[in-house]
Amino acid sequence: MGGSFGPHVIFEDVLVVFETEKAIRVRFAGGSERWLPKSLVHEDSEVWDEENAGPGVLKLPLWFVEKEGLEDIADG
Repeated sequence: MGGSFGPHVIFEDVLVVFETEKAIRVRFAGGSERWLPKSLVHEDSEVWDEENAGPGVLKLPLWFVEKEGLEDIADG
């Protein structure tokens, strides 16, 4: 995973529920789910699948969060 592109937004308690070669489907703390390109997931992210450690921190570039309308999820 990569995605170290300037300012980023941190999401807490995020769980990876499905993974492909190029994307992950995550469940945010509020229960909503989204597909995200792995290339935009910051290397410091700590998201796990359900069989491993559980929810973790997800960092995404600010420009992507704004483009996809994810600000409300970040705010809680």
